[in-house]
Amino acid sequence: MLVTPWGGDGNTGSAPIFDKMSAAANQVIVAVPAAAILMGVFGVAFPPVALLGIALGEWIAAAAPDIVLNVNEAANVNADDMREILYNKLAQSIHFPKVGEGYWLAQIAFVINNVVIENNPPYGNATTPGSGRCAVIEAWGFQNGMWATHGRYGAFHTNPGIPASSNTWHSVVERRTFTSGYIAFGWQHDWF
Repeated sequence: MLVTPWGGDGNTGSAPIFDKMSAAANQVIVAVPAAAILMGVFGVAFPPVALLGIALGEWIAAAAPDIVLNVNEAANVNADDMREILYNKLAQSIHFPKVGEGYWLAQIAFVINNVVIENNPPYGNATTPGSGRCAVIEAWGFQNGMWATHGRYGAFHTNPGIPASSNTWHSVVERRTFTSGYIAFGWQHDWF
C-alpha cells in the first residue's frame, strides 16, 4: 500500500494491483507516460517534478503498490472516511483475481483515458466505451467498502447527521442510488 499527500479531489484511493501484475502487464504499464499513470491511476493532480524525473518502470518495480490512498484534504480527514476508502480498495483488490489481469488493465486504460485525455471524472459516463466494466468494479468497491465499514464500526462513526444511527455507512448505502450518474450504488445490498 502506498499512502500519499497528493490527489486532486479530496481524500481518494485507487487499486491498481501493480504488485500482482505479470512482467508482461507491467511492460504495458511502463509504456504509458509517467504523468498519465500518476494522474489517472494514483489520482495525483499535479505530480511533483521529482516524481516525473524518476523512470516509471523502476518506480513501479520498486513500489508496485496494489492500493494507493491519497490523504490530502486536511479539513475532511476523518477516520471513517479513511476506513471506507480502505475497505473499498481492499474489496476491489479481492475482485482482481476473479476477473483477471486483462480486465484490470482495460480498467486502468479506461480511467487514464477519462482523466488525462478526455479531462473527465475517472469514471466517464454511461456512454463511454468500457463504462460497464467500470460500473462493476466501482459498484463492488462502494458496496463492500461501506458494508465492511458498517459491519466493523456500526454507529461508532463520525459521519455528519443526528442521530448517529440514521447516518451509518449502512444507511448511506440504502439512501444513495447512483455515482457519476450511472454506477448503481449498493444494489448488491438488496440481494441479502
